[in-house]
Amino acid sequence: MIIKKLDIVNHIEQLQSLFCREKDIKLDGDINIHHTIIRELEEFNLKTPPALSVLNGPLNYLQKQGTLKIYEIYEFIKIITYFQYLKKFSFTGKLATWIDKVIIPKELDVIIDAFNDKGEILHGFSEDLDRVNSNLYNNRDAIKQKLYGVINSKGLQPYLVDHQIHLVHG
Repeated sequence: MIIKKLDIVNHIEQLQSLFCREKDIKLDGDINIHHTIIRELEEFNLKTPPALSVLNGPLNYLQKQGTLKIYEIYEFIKIITYFQYLKKFSFTGKLATWIDKVIIPKELDVIIDAFNDKGEILHGFSEDLDRVNSNLYNNRDAIKQKLYGVINSKGLQPYLVDHQIHLVHG
């Protein structure tokens, strides 16, 4: 491989560490346009894009009109918010042409505002969702209390090694 022959493996690995997801360093398309855009990007001090999961599965679900999980939606939110960040800059030339092609519908702002920085839906976003979360918490608490009652029963005491309760997945 030419990267090993040129002894630039460390440099390539350092470059790949700046990518938001694992991807090959080769750029398909016109090298001159890529070079122009990279030169234009060098004029700006941009923050590093957030790390992303591989989105091949969620993209397939969307193509088949499937349902995404909360954490998958948040991965898309991270992409959209980074493009919103990029749109705040006054790019010129090829870069401006490229970024102007990215259209973010205003309706997505409601979904973006629903998440915190950890990818969790904010309390108060949806009354129905808040009610479901409250009921789940109450049910989990009731289950724990019932388990404590069973563990502390006199008939079961001789068979127990310890009295701890560990919940799987919360």
